[in-house]
Amino acid sequence: MKNFVKKLSVLAILGLACVFAVSGQTQTVANMDAAMQQAIKDINLKLAMGPKVALLNFSSSDDLSAHVLREMALAMEKSKNCSLITRANIDNALRGQNLKSSGDVTDAQAGQLCKALGAQFVVTGSLVKTGADHRFRMRLLNSNGQAQATTDITVKDNSQIQQLLGEAPAPAPVPVVTPSTAPGPATVVTPTPAPAVTGTYHVGGKGPAGGLIFYDKGNNNGGWQYLEAAPADLSNKLTAVRENIKTDDCGERAVGKGKSNTDAIMKEAAAKGGGFGWAAQACAAYTLNGFKDWFLPSRDELHQMYGNLHMQGFGDFKNEWYWTSTFYDGYFLGENFADGKQDTHWASREFRVRPIRQF
Repeated sequence: MKNFVKKLSVLAILGLACVFAVSGQTQTVANMDAAMQQAIKDINLKLAMGPKVALLNFSSSDDLSAHVLREMALAMEKSKNCSLITRANIDNALRGQNLKSSGDVTDAQAGQLCKALGAQFVVTGSLVKTGADHRFRMRLLNSNGQAQATTDITVKDNSQIQQLLGEAPAPAPVPVVTPSTAPGPATVVTPTPAPAVTGTYHVGGKGPAGGLIFYDKGNNNGGWQYLEAAPADLSNKLTAVRENIKTDDCGERAVGKGKSNTDAIMKEAAAKGGGFGWAAQACAAYTLNGFKDWFLPSRDELHQMYGNLHMQGFGDFKNEWYWTSTFYDGYFLGENFADGKQDTHWASREFRVRPIRQF
């Protein structure tokens, strides 16, 4: 196993319009991509000598804090200009000061923790409600608690933020259909995905295939709106793959990419005897209530299942490792449902598998 949380840069990952400030200079950018590129460039200049850096805290809800800290670490995996203090060491240091990674940390406390951890820099951040929007702030501090770089971004409120803050509105009730008093002619019903109409399904509810809805993206762009997880794990633990395969097309992490990852793996499987015993093949072959369009979730899709189902007590998940269809830097990603931590693993390891589908 290879731990992929090794490198860091301060990276703003949420929002639309933003302002980025470094060393007193402020500039306005047109979109989030431009802001992220500029943030990486400016912060990397500060970390050019390869210092040790601690991703200290992000003041917000536990879920949102964990999401931001994890995404920041993942974003700079390929960077070579700094090394990360491990999350376990940081959390131990925070507990020693009666602090936590999702709480507030003063600049003075940050400086003390920086020295205690043997780091040259620490990163602190927060998300604060400002009217109808949010202010996303990240700061790079030295061992004296002095700011070396600051990122301030106005973030538009959206369903992702509401969900991570635990503020998602209650779903609309499922319409009740009253049967006609006059019996009609008998018909044969062929199971097909139900129409993706807002309010018809809700996260945590039952899907058309008999599984559990765990994601609603709010629109039908791309021909789907909801993600549905099978009601139970596959009966056996499986390897990610059992042979070397080309992985150029199965490296997508985002929600909505598990199907294309699985399709890419199955193309390789077809050339290697069918891929029997592979996690992706087992998902592609899975059938439930006549539905045959299942696949192995991407990294972010699996994490949505962890947060929206497992953490809410739904789905009968185990506190064990589950495979994703996301390949990263020579390994496949998995997630431990005991704590929501993600990591890379040898493809030959056997983990639990939960198929999903989109409709």
